[in-house]
Amino acid sequence: MTRDEVLSMPAGREMDGRIAEMVLGARVNRNEAGEPLDFWLRGFLRDLPHYSTEIAAAWHVVEASAGMVRVCRLWEEDADPRRFYWLSELRIAQSSSRTATAETPALAICRAALKATAEAAAYREALLAIA
Repeated sequence: MTRDEVLSMPAGREMDGRIAEMVLGARVNRNEAGEPLDFWLRGFLRDLPHYSTEIAAAWHVVEASAGMVRVCRLWEEDADPRRFYWLSELRIAQSSSRTATAETPALAICRAALKATAEAAAYREALLAIA
């Protein structure tokens, strides 16, 4: 996923499926229309949580990324006087922090996690290319 795709992706089941695949490393089962249904993780079939719409599920993403995430900050920003939005920052061990804004805390966390994961994967690939 590109940075712009991540930042424009709305909350919903597609985002939840991408989180399970890209951030948690799960194998997601999809229906005939390609919509995510559930996922396999560590040998168990699990229901797909609503990562992008429920803060408890989104916080699980941060906890599950504990080996990669050094700092997670979340705050409400009012730089635009017409609306409030949430900003999430995930600081990755091998790179600088990745931030994302959204209308809800859960969506901000998911967007930042997708950005951070994609960039960490690119970092690993670059290291492998050098070796």
